[in-house]
Amino acid sequence: MGAVNTIKIIHVCPLCKRENDLLCQTHMASSFDGDDTGRFCHTTYSLGQPMRWWNKNNPLYTTWKDGNLLEKIRLPDTQDMECCYSVCSACEQELYVVILFEDAIPKTVIESEAISHWPLRFSK
Repeated sequence: MGAVNTIKIIHVCPLCKRENDLLCQTHMASSFDGDDTGRFCHTTYSLGQPMRWWNKNNPLYTTWKDGNLLEKIRLPDTQDMECCYSVCSACEQELYVVILFEDAIPKTVIESEAISHWPLRFSK
């Protein structure tokens, strides 16, 4: 089992078209390392909620980025994107969800679709 976190979003499923909770598995700000409050993994966050991570003055802070973007898209140093595995809680179909992160905060959903349409610009 790897170090991962979960991002809970309220989103319209691209398959069943119902608004419901989607749980998205992310590697961003995920580590078996931690601080006095525990490891930096296996936590569920919502969009806009800062993820627990090293303080910005710690040299390890910039390692929060662990996205799977293959293309050399120019993003600001404070941002990264990840294509996350997810499952619709209504229709139980496997999906992918692309999330934009900024300073270890999941900011917004960029796109979502059936897992069979996984975008080539992201590794699996």
